[in-house]
Amino acid sequence: MKEFFDMKFWWGFLAGAFLGSVLTMWFVKERLQDNSSSEPQATAQNSLPDGFAEFLVRFSADSLYQMEHISFPLSGFPAYADSLTLARKDFRYLPDDWVLHKSFDPETGTFVQEFSIVSEDMVIENIQDPQSGFGMQRRFARLQGDWHLIYYAGINKVR
Repeated sequence: MKEFFDMKFWWGFLAGAFLGSVLTMWFVKERLQDNSSSEPQATAQNSLPDGFAEFLVRFSADSLYQMEHISFPLSGFPAYADSLTLARKDFRYLPDDWVLHKSFDPETGTFVQEFSIVSEDMVIENIQDPQSGFGMQRRFARLQGDWHLIYYAGINKVR
């Protein structure tokens, strides 16, 4: 019984739990960034504007194209933002900080992708996990005839 209460046991147990949590978060992150070539699907009641689906496929596959089609400094929120970051409202993504986005594969995990067509020149993409309440948002706009990412809120708890 003394061995059960031994500090080495508890430190080992905590280290294992921590490592398991880190590996689980890494696995979920990798699944979200899975580089699949599947085309985006519009919500049932809407169809994507002309050229947007093709743009999003290339945006997700071509890193140079992606960087050229982001309006830096990009407005938004970082992933897992704390209340201080949210209160500041001046967060901007810069090219040096950008982590390339890959295509979304709806077959992996429980996340659901939805597009809201604001106009022929603006599309909002929401990717959410209804079970956990976590999600992210990207906003795209056609600027001078070409699509650009104009806003990105990384994965956070959403309402």
